[in-house]
Amino acid sequence: MVAVPSVPTSGGRREGIPVVLMEAMSCGIAVVASRLSGIPELVLDDSTGLLVEPRDANGLAEALERLLRDPNLRRRLGDAARAKVEREFDLRKNAAALTRRFLGAEVEA
Repeated sequence: MVAVPSVPTSGGRREGIPVVLMEAMSCGIAVVASRLSGIPELVLDDSTGLLVEPRDANGLAEALERLLRDPNLRRRLGDAARAKVEREFDLRKNAAALTRRFLGAEVEA
């Protein structure tokens, strides 16, 4: 399992979607992450991983313990995480979709 407990900086800056989450999920690893910024777009709570509130140390510990104690949950979340990344974050598919949009924009212009 991988934990990515992101928090806003003192200036209020936030991460978008941490690459480390996509990397872990693409390997089928169960993740625990903060419910912050773009992270919930990638990590769907109790579906492709577990989400906790930023700076909630107890919630983070409980989520990690839940994964530690339940190998079936780890496997289910890891499998769903990998499938989501393969489906929605595939470089070739996304590049092809962008190319189609750019070509379509030229035609419309």
